[in-house]
Order: sequence, then C-alpha cells, then structure tokens
Amino acid sequence: MLRNVLIALFLLCSFSSDAQNQNWIATGIDGKTYNIDSIVNAGKTVLVDISANWCMPCWDWHLTGIMEKIYKEFGPDGTNDVEILFIDGDPGSSMANLQGATLGSMGNWVATTPYPIIGPYGQGNNVQQNYSMVAYPTLYMHCPGASAGVIIQMENSMEDFLESWHNACPAGFDNGTIDATLFHNEEAEYCQGSQPFAELFNQGTDTLYAATLLLKENGNLLDTKNWTGTLPPFQIERVHFDNYIYTSAGTYDMEVVVAGDVNSSGNMESESVVPAPLAPNVLLTLDLLLDASPMGTKWKLYDENNSVVASSPVTNYLGNHFYTYNWVLNPSSCYTFVVYDSVGGNGLCCSLGQGYYKIRNTADTLDNFIYGGEFIGFSEQRKFLTPGITSVDANNLLNQSAFVYPNPSGGTIRIKLKEHSEVDVVITNVIGEKMHLSSFSKSEEMLIDLNKLNNGIYLVKIISDSGIANQQLILNR
Repeated sequence: MLRNVLIALFLLCSFSSDAQNQNWIATGIDGKTYNIDSIVNAGKTVLVDISANWCMPCWDWHLTGIMEKIYKEFGPDGTNDVEILFIDGDPGSSMANLQGATLGSMGNWVATTPYPIIGPYGQGNNVQQNYSMVAYPTLYMHCPGASAGVIIQMENSMEDFLESWHNACPAGFDNGTIDATLFHNEEAEYCQGSQPFAELFNQGTDTLYAATLLLKENGNLLDTKNWTGTLPPFQIERVHFDNYIYTSAGTYDMEVVVAGDVNSSGNMESESVVPAPLAPNVLLTLDLLLDASPMGTKWKLYDENNSVVASSPVTNYLGNHFYTYNWVLNPSSCYTFVVYDSVGGNGLCCSLGQGYYKIRNTADTLDNFIYGGEFIGFSEQRKFLTPGITSVDANNLLNQSAFVYPNPSGGTIRIKLKEHSEVDVVITNVIGEKMHLSSFSKSEEMLIDLNKLNNGIYLVKIISDSGIANQQLILNR
C-alpha cells in the first residue's frame, strides 16, 4: 500500500521539461543574485534542490533535516565548501506560497530553510527550465570544474547522502591531506554527571591519528582532550572530555587543533545544553496516541550504555489508536527516548491528528514529566534521569542494623543483619497489598525468593527491636 501511495505522489508531482544550458542567473527572495557558474568556478560544490511549494514528496524530503544539517556543517557557518539553493519551480510561485499562506502550499518553507530560496516572479521556474526533469523533487549536484549538474539521489540519512555527494564530487570537499573539523552536537539535554563530547570529523584525504580538543566556557578553558585513534577520511568519531561533567545549563565552546591542518574553517563549535528532567519514579509508563498516518512511527528507549532496553513492536501501529507501555528502569541512570516518523516526516501531530507521546509515573496518570508529538524531521529524542532508591528509616535501622541487596533485584533479595536480632519482613506492592511475610531469628543474613512476583516497585518493611524501617525495592527479572 505504501508503495502505491508513493507512486501516486510521484505521478502527482511529475511533469516534462526540456534541458537547456545550465548557465543560469536568478534572484533569490533575499534580493541577492545567484550565478551558478560563478559559484562553481569559486571552487564550491553546489546542490540545486528543484521542488514545488505544493509538492508533498518535496516537503517530506525537506522535513528530514538532511539538507539543513549539511548546510550547517559545510555551508558558510561551517567549512564553507558547499552552497545549497532551494528552487520553487512552480510558475506561480509567490512569497505567500512559500510561507504556507495559500491553499495547497505544504507549509512555511521560508521559516525552515536556512539556505537561499529562489522562486517568486518566475525566477524559480526560469531556473527549472535549464534542467531535464521528470518530477519534483529532483536534486542536481554541480561539481567544481563541471559544465553541468548531475542528478543525485536522496538518502535516508545525512551520513549516507553526504557520502554519495563526496564520492561523486570529491574535489568539492578536498582541502588537503590533513583537515579536521567538528560537527554540531544535536543533543541539547544532558543527565547529571554526563561528560561533554565533540563530534570529530576527518575531512582530509589522509587518516587522522591524533588531535587535541579544547572545551571552554566564556573563554575559560575547562578541559583538554588529547585524542588518539584511527579516523579514516570522511568518517566521524565521538570524543568525550574525561575531566569535566555538566553541572548546569550553559553554552560551551569546543575547538579541535591538529598539526598541519590546512583549513581552520569548521574547527570550532558552540553547544547550548540544558539539564534533562528527573523522572518521578523508576516505574514509568509511555502513553502513545497515533495520528491518522501511523506508518513509520516507531520508538526506542536506550540506556546510558546506548543499549536498547525497550522498543515499539515490529508490526505497524493503527491510525488514531492509543497504546501504553510500562517500564521498570534502573535507579540513578540516564535514558534516551527516541521517537521516529520515518515515512511522513511530520511527527505525531498536528496536520493529520492530535497525536502525542508522554512519559509519566506509572502510579499517576497526570504526572507527565515528558510530553511531545510535533517535531520537524524524522525523529526526536528526549533524555531523562531516573531517581536513586532512597530509604525511609525512622529509627535509622537500615544504617545501624540491616541492609537489603541487591537492589534492583533479579528475583531474590538478601537482608544482611549487622547484629543478631529477631526480624519480621513485610513486602507490599505500590497500592499497599501484602505480597510477602517472613520472620527470622538469630540469623546474620536471610534470603528471600521473590520470583513469583511481577516486575515492579515494592516496599520492604523491616521490623525489629531497634525499630521499623521502609525501603523501596525494584524487581526487574
């Protein structure tokens, strides 16, 4: 069915155009003149995205954010090797069309496009007439020294698209044998105790084996990382700063220094970060409401080791349906929730329904500490930190006479007594139902089997002559 929909959309945006000379000059909505020959002759590689303001496949490609990411890293604010031009080829193109103010326009192209736009007053259509096309969108790559552009296929990720572009047009990215740069870090949230990291990119033609990375805040040096490794050309590696952890929101400057680096463009990046929210509990629930177009909606939950601990089912979701999932997580741990919309690129809201995702305390349907649904691109991620397990011990029993371990438990727990005592142990669930009762006398350590209980959070009450103490226990088999 999806294939038929895509074919239908392709045909909807199809047309015929005769190829002409690709030496064109046009005026963008910024009032500037763009001469394709002049840009290419300046040594830049140019990507011409010929779309139409009313074309749904064009809008879906635009929402992936791939073009914006490449422009960020390799455009004027990055290494300055690349120029991207968005062409609205519709003969009736106007600013109202491009701003999404007219019937049929897919949205506000201007607000979400950082690179030049050419379209109104027939300028975009005049550019389009210089290319041989069969459908919107079509992407043309102009390499330095080439007399005409060639079609480049769209990819599912920035890395794949960039690799295809580089392989077909290496001269446009060739700044020398040694050329290190930093990519912009898209992770704006951090968990308490997290270390800053930089995305090191090798744009040179030789393998990179060493680099020095600097971390600064307000001009003050916070940490220096002397990185060594093996980074082949056009590959990325995440490098952590070992001697600094985030403690508050702020803006951090990162710089890479490599001996013999021929191009300093793109060697510095600024990252603004904020603390990730603290979860109200370790027993959490994901509520998911789908919109009318659920195809491609998936989600994953990663732990701090980047391992998937929970994920959406393999089968597709149903449109306009509600789903809920319960998680039992480790205390004092950093988790990353990622939701994907790999088909529509419009999130879960709001053009096709009021869908959303929310993560809450399982015991409280109103305790939503993470909420979202409307996002640009094919994915959105949110970090959060789970709370530690704390004990409530009125007579300091757990500190003086006993302690419970392991916690979380895989099915059994041990209660270690620091001195001989008579002890009663009562285990209840979160709503107060008694799930286990046992008594011990004259024992230094007791073993309790809880394998018959469901995963979740329980309260362990320890009663002795020294007093009564309560401790939360996580059961996660």
